[in-house]
Formats: sequence, C-alpha cells, structure tokens
Amino acid sequence: YGNDPLIKAAYGIIFTIPGIPQIYYGNEQGFNGECRAGMFTGSFKSEGQFQEKDYFDETSEWYKFFQNLIKMRKENRVFRYNTLYVLKDTDDAAGLFAYVVREKDENGEVVKDDEKKTKHKAVYIMNTSSTDMVLDASYVNLKEGDKFTLLADVSDCQEGDSLPAEFVVHSGGKVNLVMPGNSYGIYLLTEAGVEVSGSDHTVEITSVPTETVEGNSVTIKGTASHDGTVKIVLNNDYTNATSVSVSAGVEFSQEVDIAALSNGTIITQLIFESDDGFTSYSTTKKFTILRPFVLVSEACVSDPKDDDNGVGVAKGQVKLP
Repeated sequence: YGNDPLIKAAYGIIFTIPGIPQIYYGNEQGFNGECRAGMFTGSFKSEGQFQEKDYFDETSEWYKFFQNLIKMRKENRVFRYNTLYVLKDTDDAAGLFAYVVREKDENGEVVKDDEKKTKHKAVYIMNTSSTDMVLDASYVNLKEGDKFTLLADVSDCQEGDSLPAEFVVHSGGKVNLVMPGNSYGIYLLTEAGVEVSGSDHTVEITSVPTETVEGNSVTIKGTASHDGTVKIVLNNDYTNATSVSVSAGVEFSQEVDIAALSNGTIITQLIFESDDGFTSYSTTKKFTILRPFVLVSEACVSDPKDDDNGVGVAKGQVKLP
C-alpha cells in the first residue's frame, strides 16, 4: 500500500467507531487499486490474461491483521456498541487524531464506571505526521487511575519505532504520551483505580514571549521539582524538541530556534524526565510568531487574454505563459 501503518490506522477507525465495518475485496490480501484482479487460479488478471496461481493466503500479514481486528471487535462489546468523543484533533497539518469510545448497554445508555470496571472504555490514537508527537488532552469521563493497555495485534508503527505499551490517566482526565510518527494505537481499559506514580515530580513554564515574535529564536524559562532533563516541545513536535539539563528548583533559561516554524500561535510545553525515572508534563503556554512578508525579487510575466489551455482539448495539461 505504501504507508502500511496509516492504511491499517484507517481500518482501525472503521472497526472501532459506531456502525458496521466493511472491507473492500482483496484488502485482506494486500490488493490495491479500484479495479482488482481475481483471487484464484484462472480468474481475471487483466484484459485477455488470467491468474496463474492462488493469492488467497491465510498466513499473509494483511489476512492476519483483519483476522485480529475482527477478533478484537467480537470479544469487546465496546467496539460494537458505543458512543464516540473526540479527544484530540489537528486541523492545520498532519498530526494527532484521538478519540474515546464508551460502551452502550442494551437500552442504548452509556455504561457507567460503577457498573463495569474494565473493558467498557477504549482510546484510539493516530499520528499522521512523520515526526513523534505529544498527546496532551483530557476528557471528563476518563477517570484518574484508569489504565489503558495497547492492543498490539491491531496497532502499528514504522519499523524501528515502538508504541507506548500502556498509559494511566492523571487527575482531571488527563492523557499524556508520545506517539511515534506515522503510527496508531488502540488502547483498552484493563484496570481502574491505579495509583498515579511520580505525582510529586512537576515541571512548570515560568516565561514565554509576551510580545509578538518577528525573529527566529525565543527564550523559554521554567523550573522542575527534581534534577533531570527538560524537553521544550513546540506545537506538540517531540522529535524536534530542545533538551536542557535542569537542577531541582532552579529556574532555567533556554534559547530555542524557531526558524522552521510558520507564522501563527505556537503551543509550548515542557516534558520533564527526572534522573530517578519519572516523566511529567507541564501545562501549556502560547506565544505568537508574526514575521513580516518581505519582497525578495520581482518578475514580470506576460499572460495574454484568452490563452487558457488547462481544460478541454488540452486534457488538463497546462503551460506557463
């Protein structure tokens, strides 16, 4: 298919949202294109051509993938009867899309936490960006101490990367984790009331630019409760975060290169990795980049009247004037 994790991600959505999932013929064997050849020996291949062997393979990667998706849906009611709540979306570029599904009972009512302790909630997370991205989101019906476990057989990422195996919801229904580029994960609630460890490890942004930024760097300041390393993340981009070593209780000041960022509002967050093994996330703060547009060259191009040639007999082939 080209980008297998994101193709699988699309099917992950189909098998977890409300409704009846459908699989297009041949996808279970990795076929692509709209007009597809036959599956078995002697069937259609192309005009005047016939398949010389069978392509139905129950051991193939795609067959096993769909087999696991169907099994997941059959074994967990939350993927068959549910209501959906968007947890995170990205509206201006490739990035994160995440949602929560909650199981419905036979009367169409959402199953409450006191009725069922596990497997009645699930979280779907997809990252369409090529860079690792930070998910920082909250939802009122995710409870502190809810533990979600990755369903590895129906989740995927690029070779060499790895998905978070689990996550625990923090106070306020907060979910914090890093998703690898071009990946997706389906997480099922497997335990409730888990103690949130490392809650005394904190990190805080103390200063971001308050005036509109026109240059290519900014200064970010912050503090952490323990010794360790802070990553300064802009617009959820973990791959290109700036790292700085910090000492407990001592404010740090770090210049950050923003030359690659476009004009607009920039979300800033700190991720703290303490020397004693805990990870914590700051609240976010924002600053604005508004660089002026500058004329760098001029050109005069002739564009005669009635010379358009991009449609009709030109069949979409356009030539510059």
